[in-house]
Amino acid sequence: MKTITKYVNEHTGDEYTSAKECELSEKQSMTAKEMFSFVKIVKDSGCKFANGEYCIQRSSEYYNQLRDTIVLGIKKFDPRIARKFTEKNKDGLEVAVNFPFGIICRYLGDGASIVQDYFLIYQNICPKCYREWGQGYFALHCTHTDKAAEPGLDR
Repeated sequence: MKTITKYVNEHTGDEYTSAKECELSEKQSMTAKEMFSFVKIVKDSGCKFANGEYCIQRSSEYYNQLRDTIVLGIKKFDPRIARKFTEKNKDGLEVAVNFPFGIICRYLGDGASIVQDYFLIYQNICPKCYREWGQGYFALHCTHTDKAAEPGLDR
């Protein structure tokens, strides 16, 4: 029989074999939480938001702040991904983030990036009218005339 010790990040539930790795992960989780503390998470009762029954109106300032914080987060927590997009163009990361359904989404997902959840929220916002939807599909097919609900409103 072999005894195995594992360490669990309290914030993400990720498991590690060393306390040092786990402590680093927890520290990064807290830093990311602080960086993205302005993000408004929509509480979706009964999947109505996810199914496109309503959207939430955001501002251009919110959208731009989220985009800029994602870029900073990728540079801070995922320098390997940041280098991939900046090796040929110094603004490559910013360009990639501005195209939210591009390959950067795959890099963030495959790398289990701490920034991925916030990127998915960004991906669900229409870049023309700043309405946040429950899925990226609705942001891509936004008519810009849908009436936005207040956060927490359940229709």
